[in-house]
Amino acid sequence: MDLSEQLVFGMYGRNAMIQRIIQDVRDATRYLKLQHFLCWKGDRTWNIPEHQQAIHLVGVIDFQYAGENYLCPVRIILVHNYPFSAPDVYVTPAQGMTINPNNPVIAKDGKCYTNFLRSWSERNNIIALGHSLTADFTQKVPVIQEQPRVEIQQTRPPPQQQQQQQ
Repeated sequence: MDLSEQLVFGMYGRNAMIQRIIQDVRDATRYLKLQHFLCWKGDRTWNIPEHQQAIHLVGVIDFQYAGENYLCPVRIILVHNYPFSAPDVYVTPAQGMTINPNNPVIAKDGKCYTNFLRSWSERNNIIALGHSLTADFTQKVPVIQEQPRVEIQQTRPPPQQQQQQQ
């Protein structure tokens, strides 16, 4: 526990912080269309140890792009020292979709690196995060439709066949 955590726990107590987390989770499920569940130690769904014992919020973020309404699937993970540290946020594309490689705030694995997350403070909450994601996704779409794989057809025979034909 770092100094800021000690100060907040000293001023407000551990129960107040637990109530804050519970309220954030309730707000997320109520206003952001996110469902929550706990991941327990030993859950190998996520390779990152901090994510194996955490609260995961899964759902969609509404956003508009080019006058159309869209839903982007996301996973928000409240790490062990939340709200002192920003949650980890991942875009989780639905089937037939992929991460937009031209979106500068989303890595190839779907992890979000927005300005809001980079400047996170314990005063922020999940609702503000949801609004921030909506604004970011409106500027640059987070997912795009997967391009169908096109097989390249040969236009001339392989080299061995060319030699035999001569």
